Amino acid sequence: MDKKEALKQIKEKSSLRVARFLISYNKLKADKEVVLAAVEQGGDFLQYADEKLKADEEIVLTALKNGGTLQYADDKLKADKEVALVAVKQNGRALAYIDRKLETDKEVILAAVKQSGLALVKIFDHEDEEFLGDKEVVLAAVKQSGSALQYADEKLKGDKEIVLAAVKQDGTALKHADDSLKKDKEIVLAAVKQDGSALEHADDKLKADKEVVLAAVKEDGHVFELADDKLKADKEVVLVALKDAGINLQLVDKKLRADKKIVMAKTKSQIKNFKKLEQEAHSGTNDSGYYNDDPEYNYCLGRFAEDLCYAGYKKWARKIYKIVEGLFKDGKIDTVSVFYCDFASDVALN
Repeated sequence: MDKKEALKQIKEKSSLRVARFLISYNKLKADKEVVLAAVEQGGDFLQYADEKLKADEEIVLTALKNGGTLQYADDKLKADKEVALVAVKQNGRALAYIDRKLETDKEVILAAVKQSGLALVKIFDHEDEEFLGDKEVVLAAVKQSGSALQYADEKLKGDKEIVLAAVKQDGTALKHADDSLKKDKEIVLAAVKQDGSALEHADDKLKADKEVVLAAVKEDGHVFELADDKLKADKEVVLVALKDAGINLQLVDKKLRADKKIVMAKTKSQIKNFKKLEQEAHSGTNDSGYYNDDPEYNYCLGRFAEDLCYAGYKKWARKIYKIVEGLFKDGKIDTVSVFYCDFASDVALN
C-alpha cells in the first residue's frame, strides 16, 4: 500500500484499521505524516509508532491532545516540563509516567491534582511528604475529588478548610478526617447533605442531633438506621425517612409503629416503590436479579411476588404469582424465575 492510500484510509476507516496499518507496514510506522494522521484520530496509536517518532514532540503533543498517554512517549519527553504539563492537564494520573525530576515540580503537581484529585495517590506511593503536607496542593486535590483526603498528611486531615472542601465534594470523605472534625457540626452537616451515608462516620453525639439526622435522611432515607434511638422516636424524622426510602418499620420506635400517619406513609412509600418494581419486573421476566438503577439488571416477577408477600400485600402477590405461573406454562420464563415464587405460593395461595 502506498502512502497516499494509507493516509486516505486512516482518515476514513475505523480505529482498528488505523492500528492495523501502523502495525502491518513498517515504513508507515516510521513515516511522520502517516503517524501524525493516526494520532489525530486517536492518541493511543502512538504506541504503534516507530521509536524515533515517539521522541518527536509534535507527534507526542498531538497524541496527548487526542486522548493519548505519556506512557508511550520517549523518556526525554517524559522529562520535558511543557510536555508533562500538557499530559497532566489532560489526565492527572499521567503523573505516573513523568520523569522523576518533575515529580518535585509544584506547577506540574498542581496541574495534575486540579485535573484529577486522585493523582495525589501517585505522590503518596512515592512517599513525597512535602506535597502531601502542602495545603495548596491538597486543597486543590480534594476540591476535585474529596476522597483524595485519605492521602493527605495527618495534620491536613485535621485542617477544617481542607476537610470542609473534601466533604462538600464527597460526603463520605468524612471517614478520612481527623476525629476532632467528625465532632464538628458544620463539617458533618456539609457531609450528610452531599451524601447521607456520611452519617456513619459522624461522632455519636451528632447522630443524636436532629438537624444533622434530618439532613442525612433527606438525602438518603436508608441512613435512618444510623440515627440515635431517641430520633427513631421522632415523628418528623421518621416521616422524612419513610418518604425517601420506605424504611423498615422495625427500625422505628415501638410507640410510632401504630401511629396512623406513620403507617400510611409507610404504605404509600411501599406502593410507590412496588409500582415501579412491577413495571420493571414485567419487562425483565427472564432475569432473576434485584431491581437497581442499572438497566442491565431487572427485577423478576417471581421475586416481586415474594416481596409483596413479605410486605403483606397477599392479594397483589396472588395476582403476580398467577402471571408467573402462566408464563412458565407457556414456556416464556425459566425455572429460575419460578423458584422465586416458592414463598409467594406458600403464603399468597393459602
